[in-house]
Amino acid sequence: MLHRDPIDGFTTRRRHLPHWEEPGRAYFMTFTLKDRRLCDLTHPEVATLIVQGLRHFGGQRYWLHEYTVMPDHVHAIIQPIAVEGVCEPLERITQSLKGWTAYQINRSLGRSGALWLDETYDHMIRSPEDHRQTARYIWMNPVAWGLVHDPADWPWWGHGARDHELG
Repeated sequence: MLHRDPIDGFTTRRRHLPHWEEPGRAYFMTFTLKDRRLCDLTHPEVATLIVQGLRHFGGQRYWLHEYTVMPDHVHAIIQPIAVEGVCEPLERITQSLKGWTAYQINRSLGRSGALWLDETYDHMIRSPEDHRQTARYIWMNPVAWGLVHDPADWPWWGHGARDHELG
């Protein structure tokens, strides 16, 4: 059963992957293109739209931590904002983020149809060490893919409000 009401305690749901939620927790999430041939997410026009989408509700619906845009997927650590122990379900946040970015990217590329895989991978960050390791994974992902030698050279990476300027 999908939970559409605000989350006020530990909650689980299952589609193909299990999803655990708890107010106040941060999550590592990955959303991926439905088909890698649809577009290159790192094309400047497309990547800029994704970063705008991630930043748009940062500080309102969630705290945006690290993120990176890769050629066929996006990684981010976000933390839904809890107010009096209640927060918006992660599923609703990712649906609106994926919906808005798909609409904008499709419009920009003159195409229509599904862009993202239906299900988003998410992992509840369990400790400060887990957060550090996950942030490092996000930071180093472009290096692991052979896209840059120095992660600081990757233009589609950021850290919430402390982002470097988009290039």
